[in-house]
Amino acid sequence: MKHFFTIFILLTISSVMANDEWMTKIGKDHPRLFITQETIPLLKKQVQGVCKKDFDRIKKEVDALPDKAELIFYNNKFKLNPDGSVKYLRASQGCHLVKYTGAPEAMKASLVYLVTNDIKYQIKAKTYLKLAVKFFDWCLKHKTMAAWYNTNKVYAIVSYDWLYNSLSAKERSEIIIPLLKNVKEHQAGGSAKFHHCTGGYSNGNYGERNLQWFAGLAAYNDNFDNALARKFLISGYKLNVKMMDYRDLLSEGKGLLSAATTGYSFGAYPYASFMFLHSFKSATGEDVSLRWNHMRDYPNWFDWSTINRGSYFLDYGLGDTPHYSNKASAHLMYTHMAQSIHFFGKKHPKSAKTALRLIKTLPKSYQKFSTFYLFLPFVLFDFSPDANPDCKSKIVSKNAELFGSFGVVLMRSGTGKDDTYCLFRAGSKSGNHQHYDENHFTIYKKDFLAMDSGSRTKTMHHCYYVPQSVAHNTVLIHEEKEKMPYFWKPWGSTAEKFDNKVYYSHGGQYKQTGAKRLAFESNKFYTYVANDATEVYRSTKCAEAVRQFVFVYPDYFIVYDRVKSIKENQRKEWLLHVQNDPKKVDNKYYMADNNGGRLFFRTFLPENAIQRKVGGPGKQFLASGRNWPLPKGEKAFEKKNCFGQWRLEVINSKPQKSVRFLHLLQAGTTQTPKMIPAKLKQTSSLDGIEFIDRKGNKWEVLFNRKGKVGGEIKAWDKNGKQFLSNML
Repeated sequence: MKHFFTIFILLTISSVMANDEWMTKIGKDHPRLFITQETIPLLKKQVQGVCKKDFDRIKKEVDALPDKAELIFYNNKFKLNPDGSVKYLRASQGCHLVKYTGAPEAMKASLVYLVTNDIKYQIKAKTYLKLAVKFFDWCLKHKTMAAWYNTNKVYAIVSYDWLYNSLSAKERSEIIIPLLKNVKEHQAGGSAKFHHCTGGYSNGNYGERNLQWFAGLAAYNDNFDNALARKFLISGYKLNVKMMDYRDLLSEGKGLLSAATTGYSFGAYPYASFMFLHSFKSATGEDVSLRWNHMRDYPNWFDWSTINRGSYFLDYGLGDTPHYSNKASAHLMYTHMAQSIHFFGKKHPKSAKTALRLIKTLPKSYQKFSTFYLFLPFVLFDFSPDANPDCKSKIVSKNAELFGSFGVVLMRSGTGKDDTYCLFRAGSKSGNHQHYDENHFTIYKKDFLAMDSGSRTKTMHHCYYVPQSVAHNTVLIHEEKEKMPYFWKPWGSTAEKFDNKVYYSHGGQYKQTGAKRLAFESNKFYTYVANDATEVYRSTKCAEAVRQFVFVYPDYFIVYDRVKSIKENQRKEWLLHVQNDPKKVDNKYYMADNNGGRLFFRTFLPENAIQRKVGGPGKQFLASGRNWPLPKGEKAFEKKNCFGQWRLEVINSKPQKSVRFLHLLQAGTTQTPKMIPAKLKQTSSLDGIEFIDRKGNKWEVLFNRKGKVGGEIKAWDKNGKQFLSNML
């Protein structure tokens, strides 16, 4: 971890130029944010081509706006506290309290004006821009954030820049000076002490902090507050370069973007990178997109982290994710892929081809530009949706991809609807929106079979169950009165203590980083991962927590855990979460079905293990001495969901420090009648499993019982001819 961030700091220092030479390249004229006088003809071309429908819609919306712009409040959504702050009744952001904030309206009218040169749109744009300034000041005065995302204020700043040549000196002053002041008051040390999104380099960077960059560019050297504009510009530049360096470091050439939780990396996170590249080029004339690679590689992350179901995509439910359906939020992906193609299509055709293929796989309803930063599609001058890549060929032929910075290994037998998919957590270097889930695995075939349980909520469930190790397919080591690890509470959370009880950890991990990935190997027969999670458990209870995980294609998983506690009486539990009640078959193995998929799982070690099921009504999320219900209680289970309502616990039968867990799991469908034949195989130094796959091949997968983590894997065809012999 320390080494990781040392590299990051060195990269950041090398990336931020010691002098401010880049500032001398900023154009003196306006507009300079996202478009220039030279690119306005290209903007007009976009309106006649790729963005015609979007422009026609926006023009109609602008035409429908009242000529008089005023703050129209929804008084039933809030009231003012005695200190002048807002108390929300039916809303959570300032933008929800008014009919018009003025900012998106000004942005739309400015766009229509630049395209049509019609004076009526110029007048309407000015009118609503002045309303936006009034709205932001009202929010500051009444101690409430204007909006969680910075889009409204970006719209106001960009509208000012686009209208600059149509504004008088007095109008410019009346707009830009209050905007600069508002941005200043929301920075560290400012008067905005109330809850708002600050953002930063290590997350989505869509909060108030990054407004310094846009405000600085809009006001630079225009003699309204040159000192403040320059300060913002330098600070904003450093913030964005630090963000871009950090994202490149985390991406590691694979495209994962600052959070393995797809609600973030598929959502607003990509915009910060693209917005910086766009605005730097328009302001300075310099294209710096080749300086960083993470958005070039971004299509790779989307490809691997989703399961394509035809009319929608699923993700693996990793991290801070609601598990109501595990549907990936892919509605922004058309725009994200289009931006990747715009910047890298000519420089990296292979990457662009991947992005184009992925665009073609999006549901038809998603194949359109998003309205998040509504002006961006109009400046994608180098994107064409009409390109026709070879969509029949596979995007990738590999069976596994490692995203090392977040310790995510993604595996699959193929990319079809009947294939088997798997995720394994091994050695994360970042805890951003992650849980205490090292060594966790997810298995999918037809539906989720081995899964993350619980769901992201605004209740105590969010803090005391779903992020904790007990909610994942991990190993627990119990210690009496172990402190519950902290987890963040969402804004508006009801996750407060409702009684005088203190709840302790349910045997889980206490750190999100610190595990060490020991091995990752993937070939045409199997994928093997080994991870040492010892350091993420407290040293008062854990001396060893190593998991080795083998995925033999297409459907077989061997999981071997070496676990050692500090004391004999610290109980060890191996967990497996499934959606529905698992049934025991022939007193040998368990079987759990879910929506056409079937998971078989069999325990080979420890011998004479205690196996027990936990779940069912009122016990779905039992941990730390109580059940942690979902907000709607039992009604939440009435619709199809991915909550994981049952878990199997495997426990050593007698107290001992060292325990070895060995399991075989098989993914199938409800048409798969029984589990493949398998037996325990041991030598003087190895533990393992011998099994016969559905093609009649015999496999031996063995692991070192002590010492160096490793083992061996061998396979013979049904005629007895050996075709594989590898060391793990």
